[in-house]
Amino acid sequence: KMQQVFHRAGYQQREKITVHRRPLEGFRVPVNRLHIAIRRRTVMHVIDEPERRTWWEAATTTGVALRRYELRNKTDDVLGSATFWDMQPLAKGWGVVAAGLLHVDIEGPRRRQGLAHYLIAEAMHDLSQEGVALIEAHTTDANVPAAKLFEKLDFSQSGQGMLFEKPVT
Repeated sequence: KMQQVFHRAGYQQREKITVHRRPLEGFRVPVNRLHIAIRRRTVMHVIDEPERRTWWEAATTTGVALRRYELRNKTDDVLGSATFWDMQPLAKGWGVVAAGLLHVDIEGPRRRQGLAHYLIAEAMHDLSQEGVALIEAHTTDANVPAAKLFEKLDFSQSGQGMLFEKPVT
């Protein structure tokens, strides 16, 4: 197994990663009181090719088409954002147009209010209108809230991976 190769080379298992996928065929944005209330008091901004926020994001996503969704209140404060990347040509072998969810960020005090669910659902709807047929997201085992969010949005687990690190000696 590959894991044994890494262990013999001095690497240690850091965390397990789960791959979640959601086909967008037939996807409908949930309609409930919470979503209606959020829609009334917020505005969604869609930014194609957004400015990279950190040097790491710039280094790892240069040459990759990004789309950022920002949820803002009526006074233009950012409540949260979600960034997707165009998975072509990787997904071309799957025979579908796919987008990968890179980040979901909800501002600290605004968490646990349904904003992430609303933001991702609206983004999925927008992406489906643009011809995207599949969304993929990754979570670590430690990120239970994200896994629960994807479960609520009917994502299914499609694979697992392992992140290894080599301790500095």
